[in-house]
Parts: sequence; structure tokens; C-alpha cells
Amino acid sequence: MGAALASVRLIRSDEGKDRARRVLDNAEILRGGLQSAGLDVAGRSSTPHGDTAAPIVSLHIGDDLVAMSLWKNLYDRGIFTSAALHPAVPKSGAILRLCVMATHTEEHLSTATEQIIEAVAELPS
Repeated sequence: MGAALASVRLIRSDEGKDRARRVLDNAEILRGGLQSAGLDVAGRSSTPHGDTAAPIVSLHIGDDLVAMSLWKNLYDRGIFTSAALHPAVPKSGAILRLCVMATHTEEHLSTATEQIIEAVAELPS
């Protein structure tokens, strides 16, 4: 109960508002870097009040085996992702979910972007 109360206090504080802004800014930086490299990442989500960013960036891979190979390659490079495979997603709809945090720095995001681009480039055609 104490942890939940502390979380609510943090969310309502100026620090919490700053963290919420930073995590979404970080997601946009990662999403933009991957899109600039021509990778298939999900766009912003539509809501009744306009579009919004989320701290999770989905990288569309398609094939389950390719997604798992890429997941392992990135894991070995120090980039943690989670894979969503069929039946959690439609057949040929495998994705890697990239979760950013407010505490990620521009250097972290730049390194992750570079490593993801390199790992995708190494995939068999």
C-alpha cells in the first residue's frame, strides 16, 4: 500500500509530470530514428482527443522466427526488447516491443537506434 501511495504522490508531483513528458519525448526520438532508417515502426496512437505517443515503440518484423532471431541478436548487444508472436499477433505480424524510460539519455537512445538498425541490416533477405 505504501508503494502505491508513493507512486501516486510521484505522479502528481512536478517531478512526475516531468518524467511523463520525458518518457514520451524519448519514445518519439527512438521512433523517429528508426523511421528515418526506413524501419517499419508503428505510428502514434489515435484517441478521441487526437493522437498520442506511448512509451512503447513497436518494430514490425513479420515472421516469428526472424523476430526471435532479431530479439536474440539485440539481447546479445545489450538492447532489451520483448517479442510478440502468433497467436498474440496475427500470422506474419510479429513485432518487437521497445520500451523507453524517462531515465534514458539521448546517448542511450542513439546507441539503441544504431544497434537496432545494424541488427536489422544483418537479417537475411
